[in-house]
Amino acid sequence: MILKFGTLKELAQHKGEMPEEVFCHLHSSLRILDEDYGANRNIDLDDGGFALLFDTEDDFTQICHLGTIDFSYHVPEWVDRIKTKDRDYAAALYLTSNDFGIILVAPVEILSLLPDVQESLKDS
Repeated sequence: MILKFGTLKELAQHKGEMPEEVFCHLHSSLRILDEDYGANRNIDLDDGGFALLFDTEDDFTQICHLGTIDFSYHVPEWVDRIKTKDRDYAAALYLTSNDFGIILVAPVEILSLLPDVQESLKDS
């Protein structure tokens, strides 16, 4: 299942569907988007961006087929490891324009399918 969040309000509706550490990481990122671009923006059309949280390789394949991020062209601006008691997650920010970013959050083993993410996580 792929969950999409662009604002803190959207994130809050799904708080129980993810580890607390993942929620906190997303909360920090989406707070910045809400403050800089507005909490009432259209997350698909207006500046700012959104986050996608997913758990499986099938989800990742679906995201790749959307064509929103060209992984042969875009490289992550940053990659974070999010440690939880059950498994590690990774978060990676892709800027698709000057004012639009997509944050991918998934278990490390899934997001590490992207070579740039895998390389960034080696030392973390």
